[in-house]
Amino acid sequence: MFFNRYLKPFLVIGGMVTMYAGIYAINPESALREMNNLPYDSSYVFLFRHWGIMVGLMGALLQHPLLSPSGESQSSSIHF
Repeated sequence: MFFNRYLKPFLVIGGMVTMYAGIYAINPESALREMNNLPYDSSYVFLFRHWGIMVGLMGALLQHPLLSPSGESQSSSIHF
């Protein structure tokens, strides 16, 4: 089936793209300026960093069960 065949690559690539939001936790000033073309306001730095950590970890959690050897049996048991 098409969905079962491409589920793992889709989740790995989607997780990598989602993890890229972690740049907001590392350097929020350049991320806002380069990626969103928005001005940087230092009063919101906690919010930007929190969002970057939260979304970056969600991307890592998308990939972890698919790439770890112990999670292989869990990801292959998905049936739709």
